[in-house]
Amino acid sequence: MAISVTTYETTDPRFATDVYRIFVTAYSATKGSVYVGKTPKLYKNYGFDGLKLHEWIALSLYEDEYRNCVGFSSVIKREDVWGNGVRILNRFMKSKHYRFENNKRLLSNETKKMMDQQLKVAKELGYDYAFISRESNKKRNVLQHYLKYHDEVEWNYPSDRYKMFDTDEFIPSCWQHIAWTPLQPHVNNINIPSITEDEFIEFKKIRDSKD
Repeated sequence: MAISVTTYETTDPRFATDVYRIFVTAYSATKGSVYVGKTPKLYKNYGFDGLKLHEWIALSLYEDEYRNCVGFSSVIKREDVWGNGVRILNRFMKSKHYRFENNKRLLSNETKKMMDQQLKVAKELGYDYAFISRESNKKRNVLQHYLKYHDEVEWNYPSDRYKMFDTDEFIPSCWQHIAWTPLQPHVNNINIPSITEDEFIEFKKIRDSKD
């Protein structure tokens, strides 16, 4: 199955139509287990409220040879938390009917192409850095395991956990491991609030003791 990858800004005329295609794709996933990488409780993230379209700056689609949508992700901004940074591969979903992986790598060429396109758009729009995040119960930043197959990009793998959304409560899913890369020559650090792994574990123990 030949897969094409397309990424464009939300100001593009195709955006409204393709968002509707994403809704249909996500709905099909909830009904027939067509897509991989998500558990049923996470499908709420793919409704109108869950997608948070007002945060999007770009959209990426996987399409097959018949222009069926077989996967997607977005690039989003949250200035109040991430400053002039963006998250790529946001709300990433893909079809289980296409083999995105092979025996030699854990990151498919199609996904690498999507990442490259998203980084290019973010850079052209003037953002300082981009990152990928992953919610995990493991202490180690597991993103390095996957992104070592995309070493054309200068990835940084901090050991701390970084804040994903604005909240005064301790919510474990708010604090995630990230891999980030600079988009502008002057950028050598990021300004996202963070906590250490030990702090995360301690905060989680305190929260669990109150349940």
